[in-house]
Amino acid sequence: MPDNRDFRVRAFLYIKKEGVARGLFNHIQGVMGEAVDINAGEPNAEMKQLELNTSWTVFCDLCFPPDKQSEAEGLFNHSKNTARKHGKLLPNPDDDIDTGSVSIERCGHRTKQSCTVTETYKVA
Repeated sequence: MPDNRDFRVRAFLYIKKEGVARGLFNHIQGVMGEAVDINAGEPNAEMKQLELNTSWTVFCDLCFPPDKQSEAEGLFNHSKNTARKHGKLLPNPDDDIDTGSVSIERCGHRTKQSCTVTETYKVA
């Protein structure tokens, strides 16, 4: 049976350089239209998200259907490379916020299957 789960990319990165943060944000915006909402209109809905705030944290949670695997993997690799070069840990993070990480997973929310994290990069 083929694996028909989606590809989900999540990132929460603190970047000290505004230009780098805006560059990553713009890259994510470029592929955001290919992402889908998870279970839209249902109580367990998870909508695609992208945020950039003034402390230069970039947050995204995007789910791509199987035919958009290359977009998901490209976004993950770009985000991971940016995190490696420019990612920092937040000076005083809240305990409940996972800061400084990028992950890609096979997401089964829309197909009623399990989810599996494929790879995670954490900022040291």
